[in-house]
Amino acid sequence: MFSVLTEIAPEIPLRLDTEQRQRSIRELVDGACASQMSWVSLDEGDNVVGFLFGRTRSTDTRGMKFSGVELLYGGVLPAHRGCGRFSKLLTEAKKLRAPLWAVVKRANTSAMAERLLKYGFAKQADSLRSDEDTFVWTP
Repeated sequence: MFSVLTEIAPEIPLRLDTEQRQRSIRELVDGACASQMSWVSLDEGDNVVGFLFGRTRSTDTRGMKFSGVELLYGGVLPAHRGCGRFSKLLTEAKKLRAPLWAVVKRANTSAMAERLLKYGFAKQADSLRSDEDTFVWTP
């Protein structure tokens, strides 16, 4: 999965140019997989070509204003887009029947913000940082 994330990282944008950044992202991915908050899309040869990583968040956590699932990173390799793979990943996350929260950087070049709006997410009026937008889906 990390190789797929590495390939689409520039679109997110996500910097993986140092060992420390790579280690931090691997820890996030490992945590999402261990908590069963990760979904993958496989091609015909059972190779991972898409993913969606999440983690449970709660207002019980200091500073957190959201309870539900935070969608950390998601995407599909360019050669496998346009087939509904990402929408299927979102459908799997929605099956949790918990609110979903996603933050999209405005520099994202994969039209992720538009994609989330298309699948029922609502753009929030406030974001934590001025260079990103927050989206929420509520069951």
